[in-house]
Amino acid sequence: MDQESIIILVNRIKANENTPDSAAEAVFLKIYLPQIKFKINIRLNHTTDTVDDLIQDVVFDLVISLRKGNFDPGKATLSSYINGIVNHRLSRFFSEKKQKKIMPLDDTLQDILRHEPDVEGTLDRQQLIDCLRNNLPKLRKNYREVFILLYHDQLSIQEAAKKLGRSSLTISNEKFQAIQTLKKKYLTK
Repeated sequence: MDQESIIILVNRIKANENTPDSAAEAVFLKIYLPQIKFKINIRLNHTTDTVDDLIQDVVFDLVISLRKGNFDPGKATLSSYINGIVNHRLSRFFSEKKQKKIMPLDDTLQDILRHEPDVEGTLDRQQLIDCLRNNLPKLRKNYREVFILLYHDQLSIQEAAKKLGRSSLTISNEKFQAIQTLKKKYLTK
């Protein structure tokens, strides 16, 4: 499709913001959906559901943006514009994923219990998981970092020490202190 035809197609989409031109949007997606899918699949190595969800989000963002008239053919090609929207959505995806990784998941809490059976004696398993889920964020930052590296990332004490730039003895002490703090402050309530 030549540049003039693309501009006409985009203008049809833009002109009907209140009553969308479904035919123009369908033609547009038929042409550009493969590019969107390719870009997302290249950047992600995730399940089909994740990729499909991201593709739907990008298509939605793109169509809304075109309807509002945000694309200016004088500033960029449509492919560049699409790539910008894909990159923005991927950036948000990775940012959200990173934020989720900061907090340990229930599986991580189960791993903690498996590695530290002496903590378990105070409460039943579910109460302890709830305690950790609610109180791990309340620990001092250095204790929390050590806990996450040792149990979530499953690093050894030496690997955690190297990653944090601390001695193995310090990491071992911080692990012990984290467990003691959880026991004293949160398990005895």
